[in-house]
Amino acid sequence: MLAIKNNHLIDAVLGGFFEAGGYMKMEVRSYTRPAKSGGSIHLTSVTPIVGYSDSNNKKLLYLKSLFGGGIHKEKDKNSVRWYIKSRKITPLLEAIQRYAPSWQTFIEEFYNWSVAEDVETKVEIAKGINRMSNPQPRDRVSVEEYRKFVAIPQFLAGVFEARGALYKSIRPDNLLDSPIIAIHSQNYNLLRAIQEKYGGGINNTLRKRDRSLTYVLGKHQSQKFLEEIKPYLFSSFVISP
Repeated sequence: MLAIKNNHLIDAVLGGFFEAGGYMKMEVRSYTRPAKSGGSIHLTSVTPIVGYSDSNNKKLLYLKSLFGGGIHKEKDKNSVRWYIKSRKITPLLEAIQRYAPSWQTFIEEFYNWSVAEDVETKVEIAKGINRMSNPQPRDRVSVEEYRKFVAIPQFLAGVFEARGALYKSIRPDNLLDSPIIAIHSQNYNLLRAIQEKYGGGINNTLRKRDRSLTYVLGKHQSQKFLEEIKPYLFSSFVISP
């Protein structure tokens, strides 16, 4: 298992992980509380949140072992969510900032939030982040920019950890099992950059009621991909039927 002490190694893995999956947002909440002089006080809080959902609880426990945070079952979904809030996000953002280009605006605004002295400024920061493209408030990163990250095996290991799966396929010529890789993500330019390096195809799919993209590699492409990323995986993978 990778250790947080191996900074450059784990930073690249985590960067790929959160480029392919994960989410960030600024939660704005208004509430009231009793005033000492009577009546009530109206207050507003702004809380940055970073999270990741998956059906593999081991991945979430690994993230929690590195950064803390909480884990809970998602309502009406066959998945579990890990999340971390407020200033506790700082070590994670420091880890991924060199290897997560689509997170750069959120990282910058998080630091602006951390030094803002009044809640009005924090609310404006939150509005700016939350107005950005959904479902993730991410920067638009070109295929060309992703190429330099796709050249890093640790980054690709993170992408696979976040949204990859290994499936069985049947070769029609001899009916031998041939494991193939599929990566499910909404980040088209990231998948396109990986496709440029390894070949394969990208298809639109509907997974668990959410529309996303599926990038599928052939047998030999999958073997090459796995050989390059296997030393940097932090969880064991299984072949899905």
